[in-house]
Amino acid sequence: MLTGLLGDISPTVRNRAVISLGKIGSSRIISQLLGAYSKEEDPGIRDRIITVSLDLNADLTISRLLERFSTTEDARYRANLIRSLGLNANSKGLELLTKALKDPDGRVRANAIEGLGVLNNPSLADLILPYLNDVNNRVRSNAATALWKLGGMGAVLTLRQMLRSSHKQMRSSAAWALGEIGVIQFSDVLQDLANDPDADVRKCALKALAKVSKIT
Repeated sequence: MLTGLLGDISPTVRNRAVISLGKIGSSRIISQLLGAYSKEEDPGIRDRIITVSLDLNADLTISRLLERFSTTEDARYRANLIRSLGLNANSKGLELLTKALKDPDGRVRANAIEGLGVLNNPSLADLILPYLNDVNNRVRSNAATALWKLGGMGAVLTLRQMLRSSHKQMRSSAAWALGEIGVIQFSDVLQDLANDPDADVRKCALKALAKVSKIT
């Protein structure tokens, strides 16, 4: 059976199995798909599993994901799950994305904010705004990026504060966010970051500059 191929050693076979199961069009296979998700190491296949499951039955999939998210102690699994869900821009996932904002793991919160940004709904700005002050650098930069795209509220001030931080992770994340925002007005700031004492910050700044150049 196709479900048996979800555990095949070949990523190509696993990926094709997911696609084929999606074409069958039965919500009865969602449990098998989500079971395979928990064991899948390939991020692309994980994302496809969530996409296929949502297409088969969004309400059932979200219900199962909420249950799994709420019961697992594996923070990496929770972060992966929220990332995959967020990439799908499915409004039915809003409850789970909102729940993930309260997660103790910064990776989960950061992925939740990224997912909320993908929904591109201005009414979600108030939900994201408090996370401009999160202790985690990725959460802050994702919040600033999402808010910029939803209207810019507080994003620039937060990024400027991060750029002045003594922690290289904050400066690197700010550089990444400026690249995602992709506005030419930040080129001078990124040029300064390209001379940062830390090699990782310089690398992020140069990548961001390259993105801004392509966008503009």
